[in-house]
Amino acid sequence: MKRHRTAVFALAALMLFSTGCRPGSGQEEEPLRIGVAVYEGTDTYIKNMTESMQRYADDWSQEGGRPIYLSVFDGRESQSTQNEQIDRMGSLGYDVLCVNLVDRTDASNVVNKARTADIPVVFFNREPVQEDLESWDKAYYVGSDAHQSAQLQAQIVLDLWGEDRSALDLDGDGILQYVILEGESRHQDAMIRTEVSVQALREGGIALERLGSGIADWDRSQAAALTERLLTEHPDVELILCN
Repeated sequence: MKRHRTAVFALAALMLFSTGCRPGSGQEEEPLRIGVAVYEGTDTYIKNMTESMQRYADDWSQEGGRPIYLSVFDGRESQSTQNEQIDRMGSLGYDVLCVNLVDRTDASNVVNKARTADIPVVFFNREPVQEDLESWDKAYYVGSDAHQSAQLQAQIVLDLWGEDRSALDLDGDGILQYVILEGESRHQDAMIRTEVSVQALREGGIALERLGSGIADWDRSQAAALTERLLTEHPDVELILCN
């Protein structure tokens, strides 16, 4: 399968496929070198993910599995910088690449670089277009199910609407006035969560009125300022969908 739920699963699979043995087997092997390229190292979610990768790699090594050296490269929101880092990982002979793309539309370039170096590449968090992902049998994608996230998000609202409509419909007009915050305009999961959550609310029988929206680029201060502005501009807002 090309899709899994978390980056840790990807690491686990890659370690098992590459070692051919299980922890505690007593076999000594060369360290597995994993290069992790991220779009922005200061992003809280990405930072937490790479820290989880490191913990998993450390635990695996301590339990007697193949030693793992994990190196994180920060693209600093520049695809050209990330491409240079991937070239460097290829020249240094890394065994596996885990790539959180700066620009998901540039995946073909990354796949070609990995294929030239014959290094398996696992994309995570930012899904390449399907054509790029299927262009090589050693290219994979790891990510959450954005459709499911959106449906869960909508279900919370639907449950409250059914239990106590007045808690949401503050003006009693039978219409839910809402605004939307999105993390990043080009991130596929944010777009899917926004589209599907609204669709699920409509299908659940709630009449909606969209008052405004904005892009906060996964930044807490931007999100706070944007929320304050939207609430000022639309004092009758009854729901914020934050994606």
